[in-house]
Amino acid sequence: MLRINPNSPAHQKPPRLCLNCEHALVQIPKRTMNDKPIIQCALFYKLDLVTGEKYHDSAHEARQDEKKCGMDAKLYHGRTAGDRLF
Repeated sequence: MLRINPNSPAHQKPPRLCLNCEHALVQIPKRTMNDKPIIQCALFYKLDLVTGEKYHDSAHEARQDEKKCGMDAKLYHGRTAGDRLF
């Protein structure tokens, strides 16, 4: 979570949301439409060496770990041209 207040640098520019990133894998639970979507990052995963299945890290985990994407969204790549860092 990012705390926003009038003095924080994030207040001047909108934060990069994982939901708008090309690397986001979004799954909507089938039980009810009111459930929150599950957002995972396609860049970070564990590979099962027996079955070959990929177990992707949650977007929350990737954003909280500075070795991964971090709070600065170092690996963020927006879906639209106006939303890209580079």
